[in-house]
Amino acid sequence: MADPLGLDIRSLIEVAHMLAEHHKDILRVFGWGLRTYGTDALIREQDQSGKWEAKARIIRDALKLGAPEYQLNETTLNVLHFLFPEIADRVDRGTRGV
Repeated sequence: MADPLGLDIRSLIEVAHMLAEHHKDILRVFGWGLRTYGTDALIREQDQSGKWEAKARIIRDALKLGAPEYQLNETTLNVLHFLFPEIADRVDRGTRGV
């Protein structure tokens, strides 16, 4: 598989781990995207070690508590609207806690 980001990332599970480490603010939207585009099963398949599922549980708990590091900023929100119109309404509801 090609590395479109130039970060030596070769799989979706690697993207998930990178986001969890460096871009927590978009993890909620990443999850919605996985489900919307039908790639949630692929990430589970690639998580052979179970490390992602363990992280995902921690992330889900933090999201439920409204942890600030998982909140989108306005610039990211606008970019997501442009790139992924299919999930724009959900992004809006999620950022308002609806």
